[in-house]
Amino acid sequence: MAKQKSISIKDCEGLRVINYKRNVAPDYHDTINDLCALAGFSPSPEYEMGQIYASLGLVSCGFGVTIVPASVQGAQLNNVAYRPLSERHVSSELYLVWKDEVPSAALCSFASLAKEIALDIVD
Repeated sequence: MAKQKSISIKDCEGLRVINYKRNVAPDYHDTINDLCALAGFSPSPEYEMGQIYASLGLVSCGFGVTIVPASVQGAQLNNVAYRPLSERHVSSELYLVWKDEVPSAALCSFASLAKEIALDIVD
């Protein structure tokens, strides 16, 4: 798989697909379940992690494969190759959360920049 330019979810059938704990990352958990279901299989229920980097650690040790946001591919780990999914309809919601009070000028600037970057990622 590491030699391929992109990976289809269908290519993961028969492999241990490491998912995220639903109570920690419900959006990622459901997205992975939905993608696998569309491909006709289910991820491995015995491997559900609470953190992305814990999932990558399992991948590095040869326990399976996982799906991560593109932004994580900067984490260079031994025995881990990042490949884009050929399914282009895959997406995840992003939220910016702050304390419920009048936002400072710095927060407004940061929120504006975060929105701009998020829109660039989507396009």
